[in-house]
Amino acid sequence: MSDSLFRIDDTGELVNAPFFDIEDAYHVKTDLWLAAGSALELMDWFYGINRGRDVIEFAPGFVNDWQALAKATDALRADMVATDRYQQAMAKMDLRNA
Repeated sequence: MSDSLFRIDDTGELVNAPFFDIEDAYHVKTDLWLAAGSALELMDWFYGINRGRDVIEFAPGFVNDWQALAKATDALRADMVATDRYQQAMAKMDLRNA
């Protein structure tokens, strides 16, 4: 994707072409949110499968720690969907109420 290598301002007068790829903080957050969500789903899955079998030993307080992480992940998602950038993308795809 060429847009990750350089950017041109809205007027077309200024080009930003750094040596390294441009790091987009919003994309970093969404990537972290996706990774966190996947990890939480796997932890929940293993915990549920293990219930009654006791093959895996979970740390004391695992459920409370998992719930705190899930709450933090939900808060990150809420922050992301509240941004103008997200709202504009949803409007563009006509998914405002999704």
